[in-house]
Amino acid sequence: MIVIDQGMNMLNVSLLKRADSADSSDVVPQSSDNMSGSSLEEVLRAETENRAWSKTLRNRARALLNSRLAKAISFEEYAVFRQQANEDAAECKRQGTILGAEIRSRDRRHVLTSIWK
Repeated sequence: MIVIDQGMNMLNVSLLKRADSADSSDVVPQSSDNMSGSSLEEVLRAETENRAWSKTLRNRARALLNSRLAKAISFEEYAVFRQQANEDAAECKRQGTILGAEIRSRDRRHVLTSIWK
């Protein structure tokens, strides 16, 4: 474990490396592109998991940038970690878009159903 102390800023580099090199399945929510057969509760749960994943990705990106600024990692290491972070962020956004569309479509169906009753 390497801890770098620059004034009041302490950074645990080994934790960052372990988090970024970890298998992404420990964070990525298991989401399907087609949630039409799922209950509203399942869709809302998937959206909540996706938001938590997004927050985790933002925290990792912040820690990664801080470690680079503190010169705790080389530019090459930063570039590799950043590439994976960008891919993860794109997938998270894609899943969020799908889930949002599914929730909006269910809201419209609910409104239409209640009008016709």
